[in-house]
Amino acid sequence: MPWKYSDPLLWEAAVSTEEFPISDISRCYLSWMKYDEYSVLENKNTHKLISMLQSKRGNKAYARKQKKRLEPINNAMADLDFDRAVAWDNRMLYRETKALFITLGSNSTAGVSLPDAWLNLKGHDSALNQFNAYMKRLFSRYHGIKCIKYATHARKEAYSNGYPHIHMIVILDDYVRVHNRLSKKADALGHKGRAWRIDDRDYNQIVKPLKEAWSRYHIPGSFVDVQGVVNNQIYEKESGRKYSVMGYLMKYVTKDVQIDNEKSVYTHAMLKFFGMRDIFSKSFQKMIGSYTEINNEDVRLDITLTEFKQRQKEAKKRIRQTRRRIIELEAYKHCFGFLTSAKHAELEQRIDELAHLEQYLIDLKEAFLKTHPEYSSEWRYIKSVTLDNPCDITSFFAWLEEYNTNPDAYNQDFISSIAHIPFNIDNLNKCQNYAAAVTS
Repeated sequence: MPWKYSDPLLWEAAVSTEEFPISDISRCYLSWMKYDEYSVLENKNTHKLISMLQSKRGNKAYARKQKKRLEPINNAMADLDFDRAVAWDNRMLYRETKALFITLGSNSTAGVSLPDAWLNLKGHDSALNQFNAYMKRLFSRYHGIKCIKYATHARKEAYSNGYPHIHMIVILDDYVRVHNRLSKKADALGHKGRAWRIDDRDYNQIVKPLKEAWSRYHIPGSFVDVQGVVNNQIYEKESGRKYSVMGYLMKYVTKDVQIDNEKSVYTHAMLKFFGMRDIFSKSFQKMIGSYTEINNEDVRLDITLTEFKQRQKEAKKRIRQTRRRIIELEAYKHCFGFLTSAKHAELEQRIDELAHLEQYLIDLKEAFLKTHPEYSSEWRYIKSVTLDNPCDITSFFAWLEEYNTNPDAYNQDFISSIAHIPFNIDNLNKCQNYAAAVTS
């Protein structure tokens, strides 16, 4: 089932309409997400078939994929102690921390439309990028002449009215003092929650400028909340409960969409509609120690799938750059004096480097498959199958089980015959009848 708003005309019409059709977009998103599509794979040796649910934003396959991708980052974060005690504080009300948790809201009463609020967070000149640039300047001035290095990761979510807000974790290389205190404002039930707040001595240097900057770059009057991360935890503003900082940051990413949770549905629907995704930058991964640079001299035998893909991506990028440079240098081959020039020496160096990188890719893959044989290419893709109702799902998996009990009884032409047939119950019955005919 195609995503309705992949049509640019429908997308433009939705964005430009006076009343943004968030309800229709959410319904279309749920219909698209729940329309399960499976990849059918055949084992080259045993000819058994398996099916794999294709990843779509918000479904179970997407959640599993994200959870596995984030595993090394979660592990690295769990191993870090961001905070330390303050020597003179006997009441344990003060700590010093290297991590801040910042929430950036959107003022929905300022006359800015919902699509404009989301689009203001996208692109090179987005409010978020401008805010990050300002924060870099701010921390470079913090503590006088000392420059504090920092890295951030932000996740975009939707409020119950559809407007966006951002949760951001900021990792510093120096400590900031925080104070455990009651909130100034009570919630709807009159309760005042606690949180680790920036100490008064640094409030005007950090919190106040950040609030002014976000209101300036995004929507005037937009909410900003700054907490210190202590024991790898933060307080949720609404309930006052403690949460793991990474668990709270990834609450909608590592589990499939909660259909009865309006915020969860709106978050996935808006991110899908506006084509947004959140990426852990190299600077953030390096800051927490989860990023591994390419090392041509060492191919570890215990790398994870995430590390393998990262290192493979980096190696392929360097191979492309090296090949381009070789082509540029080879253009000088017919020039007078080339053999004694610096360009000739560089060309030989680049050719050696290319051979070294290509061998590194081969060694990397062999090392990975040695400890992860489940990712070897013993499976080949057959076709994609769409299952949109319980009857189709039941029939398809019953057929898979029947086939796998005795795959040799089926003529292999049968597999080829179904490879291009759109799946439905009638075609399934025809295929079964064909299989029975060729085996009799």
